[in-house]
Amino acid sequence: MVSSQRGGMTNTRLKILALASAVIVLITACDTGLTGVENLEVGDCFDDPSDTEDIAFIQTVSCDEPHQNEVYATLTLTEFETYPGRDTVDDAALVQCLELFEDYVGAPYETSSLDIAFLTPTEESWSEGDRGATCALYSLDGQMLVGSMRGTGR
Repeated sequence: MVSSQRGGMTNTRLKILALASAVIVLITACDTGLTGVENLEVGDCFDDPSDTEDIAFIQTVSCDEPHQNEVYATLTLTEFETYPGRDTVDDAALVQCLELFEDYVGAPYETSSLDIAFLTPTEESWSEGDRGATCALYSLDGQMLVGSMRGTGR
């Protein structure tokens, strides 16, 4: 689980999205109109998925339309040979996501009106070679975003 860096309060959205994984599912994203989490790219926008236990696919939306989240970085967690546990994986992703936030948004995380969520591998997907993590941002006040947040200084 991940806690918000703001005020030390637990952030439910971070907890929910941190449970995500790149589990291999026997359907193709092309057939469903969904994007596999391992294929999310910087600048992709999406709404919160309805199932948050094991997220394999995300429905991306145009950033010009109201949306809840925007991918601002993708990572490869290379600092561990074996799966170190959920908390350690999440902590490593959070550290890297925080480091990359200002470069994308144009404002420091601490003064931004945006917050961070991320998708990380599960123990099962880790054993299959998954080391990818995805950093996403969303509005701290829960409002929908419209347009890309890249360089907005929000």
